[in-house]
Amino acid sequence: MIEKGFRAPETPHRYLKLEPGHFVDALILSELFSFKIHWTGRGACKCPGRGCPMCAAGHPWQRRYVMKVDTDEGERLLELGGPQAADLEAMELDGGVFGSRIRLEKAQGAKSAKLTVKFVEREQFDSGPVDLDATVGAVWRALPDPPKRGP
Repeated sequence: MIEKGFRAPETPHRYLKLEPGHFVDALILSELFSFKIHWTGRGACKCPGRGCPMCAAGHPWQRRYVMKVDTDEGERLLELGGPQAADLEAMELDGGVFGSRIRLEKAQGAKSAKLTVKFVEREQFDSGPVDLDATVGAVWRALPDPPKRGP
């Protein structure tokens, strides 16, 4: 995931880092939020949608997912990509992701090794999910704007 100690821009939240060949159990504390990005030679930039120069240049966007989880390391932000979307959508169909205990497992190999998400159980809460609108908005706003003429 993201280097240890990395803080989401403009927020006090830390991202969860999972090393290849390891797993972590996490409790989902928020609903699932998503936003669109483009990958450039310099990293990610946000996709504003209509009028995006990267889209106009034919570069596909990717949807990224963010949610807040509680692990043995404390509360963290978890960022996921498309391959985990089907697993998360299955949880959404069964009452939402909030309150789900999941197991995240990263395959052996490189830092970019496949990450799997498995549902473990659902917990009952007296309160509702954490509101991450401001946090996710800050993360998205902190991404660089797309280049004016594409990459």
